[in-house]
Amino acid sequence: MPVFVVLFGLAFLFQNLGWLSLGFVSMAWPVLVVLAGFTKLTNCKCCK
Repeated sequence: MPVFVVLFGLAFLFQNLGWLSLGFVSMAWPVLVVLAGFTKLTNCKCCK
């Protein structure tokens, strides 16, 4: 989960620095949130 927080922050940092376009960042952040939720579901210790 911390990896996704770092990636989320880096995406906005790179956008602010002009290294990424706003279109890419606006497309990528929902994907990062979905991936974070998916990994949280697959790593559930209560279901195993």
